[in-house]
Amino acid sequence: MKDLIKNFGGITLLIDSLAEDGSFLLNTPSSSLEGSVRDKRVSEIIRSYESKKIGIASESFPKEGFTLGFEEAFDSKYIMIIAKGYEVSEVLPHCVEGEISQFYPTSILQKHKKLIIVADEEASENLKVKTYKYAKSLESKSLHPKELIKGLYKSYYALTNIKIFDGEKFIKGYCIVIENNIIKSLKILGGCPGNTVGVSKLVEGKDIETVIKLLKGIPCRDKGTSCPDQVAKALEQYLKQKN
Repeated sequence: MKDLIKNFGGITLLIDSLAEDGSFLLNTPSSSLEGSVRDKRVSEIIRSYESKKIGIASESFPKEGFTLGFEEAFDSKYIMIIAKGYEVSEVLPHCVEGEISQFYPTSILQKHKKLIIVADEEASENLKVKTYKYAKSLESKSLHPKELIKGLYKSYYALTNIKIFDGEKFIKGYCIVIENNIIKSLKILGGCPGNTVGVSKLVEGKDIETVIKLLKGIPCRDKGTSCPDQVAKALEQYLKQKN
């Protein structure tokens, strides 16, 4: 599982809802605040809490499952924790204001550079006044959760599974990961292996317009286009859609 996540380029946005015991995913109180994805027994509290949300009996909820560890969590670009209802009003202060503790696993996420907490009025009832006022001030600056998510997808984008026509045939396609108009990674599936790997290495870290200028119009024999040229065209299309 860990290698699978890595092969897909990691996690962009990791979302979890705050549980009554402060668990993060299946990392329950007293769990190690280190470690990676693993098989984990689901606590009775989580089974009860999660089964209520989906409207089934707690006995029907799985007793075991795979969970991400904090290693994957801290490798994520963004983490969003959703706190909803009076049920989590006692634990939320421990997780966002208190000291980092194994007894409240979600508390360690305070160390994540891009942690987003979305809490309703009921869940926020026991937060300190200054914490509450700070959160409200963010809302007044148009940093509503909806705007945060909108901003996230404006700055981070992936073009995936797009077919490339190399002048003779369609090859498998490519995945371009873009962040703030910078190419973070480029993977071309198919084509000439040495050529595509070389192109990928050359464009990483460059802005979109520079990459378009570098790659646009590059021919491959007498085909009239090439893999690099098709990548440039895809990026041009992306800019048109964005604007």
